[in-house]
Amino acid sequence: MTQIYLTMPQPGETITEGSVVTWMLPVGSQVAEGQAVVELETEKALFEYESPYEGTIVEILANPNSKVPVGAPIAILEVSEAKAKSYSSMGLAQKVDAQLSVMSASNKEAMMPKSEVEDKTKNTIAETGFLVSPYIRHLLHEQGMTVQDLVGLKGSGPQGRLTKEDVEGYISGLPKVMAGSSDFTLEGKRDDLILDDKEKENTLFIDQPISPIRARIAQHLQHSKQTIPHAHTGLEVNLSHILNLRENLKEDFSQKKGFPLRLMPLLFMAIKKSCQSVPLVNSIILEKEGQIRTHKQLNLGMAMGTKNGLLTPVIKHCETSSFIDFAIKYEDLLLKSAQNKLRPTDFEGATFTFNNFGAFGLDFGVQIIPPGQSCVLGMGAIHQKPWVENNEMVIRHIAQFFLAFDHRIMDGREAGEFLSMLKKELETFSFVGLL
Repeated sequence: MTQIYLTMPQPGETITEGSVVTWMLPVGSQVAEGQAVVELETEKALFEYESPYEGTIVEILANPNSKVPVGAPIAILEVSEAKAKSYSSMGLAQKVDAQLSVMSASNKEAMMPKSEVEDKTKNTIAETGFLVSPYIRHLLHEQGMTVQDLVGLKGSGPQGRLTKEDVEGYISGLPKVMAGSSDFTLEGKRDDLILDDKEKENTLFIDQPISPIRARIAQHLQHSKQTIPHAHTGLEVNLSHILNLRENLKEDFSQKKGFPLRLMPLLFMAIKKSCQSVPLVNSIILEKEGQIRTHKQLNLGMAMGTKNGLLTPVIKHCETSSFIDFAIKYEDLLLKSAQNKLRPTDFEGATFTFNNFGAFGLDFGVQIIPPGQSCVLGMGAIHQKPWVENNEMVIRHIAQFFLAFDHRIMDGREAGEFLSMLKKELETFSFVGLL
């Protein structure tokens, strides 16, 4: 049998690190190729990582809430000799070496957190007298410690190598900072500080780490708000027509397609035509070049509020998508989102964003334009309201639509044309022959 590293994947070109959320399988579990083993979080997505290897988990190197650079080990798997040779021939796996000192310098750096790579001259065997793994270096970094803090600690591993149990046991024995101290924080891992019930009652606040997704949202939206002159406008739309169509079509649609007819694909048809009617809403400003770039391709970002933050997966090539094409893509998106199967590539390339904040019962929203776009369209909750038709008062299903737009690219005229077209399509569009 051979031991190999399971490493932090790089699910997107711009991803440099990820966080371990939870391990789905414990040590000792058998793992099949393609089986989900750990839930990871990057700045773009929360997803389940499927093992490229078949074997047994013999050691977990990165605990939940640990931040790990791309390519650094997060676990050790034991695989058969035949599998090890196969993986090696494909350039997939790196064998575990009991002597970290015999690894090449390039491999060492690839497996260490960046801060430790820069400080690697302080972590030599000559200075400390023992061997340490990349995981231990990372663990020490999280605690604000260096390898020098472990001098004198006896390792229980092969050839005196410190194991994670040695270091974790040492750290757990250090004095803890109690609530009420001026140094009290909850930085790093969420379980860094364990308080009893009485101590919890005496705390006036609770700190928690900012997740990679939350940090990315904050960075993007702050940049957008600071650099884009936002303007906002909106109107009310009578959705009774489209809701009646959905009611009449949903049973036939479900029988033919095998999934329910949702409102979004119907809204999409009006959004698509309105974007084609006013192309500026699907554009971006290139300030350095002094140009406005209008996209021929419509990639629709679908803003989704989740417990992990605002996620905006993208349905691409909507400009050529039919009603059925979009309905299938949208259903697949919902399924992947529910199963944490979305990948960072699912969030790239949006040119126009739709935000249904009405799903949370909200009627009105002042939105922030996503970076790299000129508009975001928001929809409020649908309510039954009095409505005047042919000089008569009737009850209709009404929702408010709001457009936040980049005032450098367009004025209220173009925004008004877009919303007026959207209103017309939603209130009168014929869906005959869509199925």
